[in-house]
Amino acid sequence: MYFSWTYLTSHVQEIDREARELNKKTRSDRYHVHIGHGIYVSVSDGYMCLDLRQFYVPYGLHANSMRPTKCGIALRLKEWGSLLDQLLIIEVMNSELAETKPCCQNSDHINQLTVLCCHSCNPFQSTTWN
Repeated sequence: MYFSWTYLTSHVQEIDREARELNKKTRSDRYHVHIGHGIYVSVSDGYMCLDLRQFYVPYGLHANSMRPTKCGIALRLKEWGSLLDQLLIIEVMNSELAETKPCCQNSDHINQLTVLCCHSCNPFQSTTWN
């Protein structure tokens, strides 16, 4: 899931801003961002944590009926801060992470239809277009 790492690191500042607002208790809305392959980062005031989790759509339901799986991790805000401090070290120790690029930079994302058919960008969309 190297693309998810790339998307995560591209959203780090935005996610961290939301986590800081949660910590200050100045936000009431839930923050939810897709980082590829059905993986979402959520920040909500219910648990005072940041959740990185894979989602799925139950068979027969519409794409907007996503449900969380058990595959994921919830980080307390202090743990999130520790992860932020280690991001550069993680990339240095795992050079293949630093060399990846988001799929949206690939040549197969040249028009809207190919982006809509990308499983990483739209994991719950039907690939059948009428």
